[in-house]
Amino acid sequence: MKILRTLLYGLLLAATITFSLKNYESVRLRYFHLIDSVELPLFLAVLLSVLFGMAAGGLLDAVMRLRLRRAIQREKKTMEELEKKTAALRSVVLSLSKE
Repeated sequence: MKILRTLLYGLLLAATITFSLKNYESVRLRYFHLIDSVELPLFLAVLLSVLFGMAAGGLLDAVMRLRLRRAIQREKKTMEELEKKTAALRSVVLSLSKE
């Protein structure tokens, strides 16, 4: 498994290197008035956009995990309360059945 992972990382690195060598022409980036005419190599523009997307996805994933963790805690509290009520009702039923 470790060999397979190393092989995949090597292939990814090789693909990144060959992509960057084949796409080194400069491109001009403009984004409304926030970015005005920045020149970057094409591979760097692509790499930065991929990294930005990964960071945004990671942030959204972290927020979702936090929400799910909070929901799990609420459900655990509800379950504990219901278990206490169930135990109390069982003791009442048992005491009534003994009489």
